[in-house]
Amino acid sequence: MNFVESLNQMAQDALDEDIKDHLLQMWVDSLADEGPEYMEWKLMYYASDELKRQYNEYYNLAENDEYYFEVSPRETT
Repeated sequence: MNFVESLNQMAQDALDEDIKDHLLQMWVDSLADEGPEYMEWKLMYYASDELKRQYNEYYNLAENDEYYFEVSPRETT
């Protein structure tokens, strides 16, 4: 058994969160090096279709624009 496996679940969960936070910060910092537009677009890449749709609308993006997101059609009820 290694040290991490010997920790209780709460300690393991806290360690996981610390690692996630650190990796996310490293990723965001590396994106920032590419410029704010790219960083925002890359973050939105992981967003829901609704947020992507709002992003497209906010920037008035069309299908042939570089930062446009393809999204599924809105469901109508």
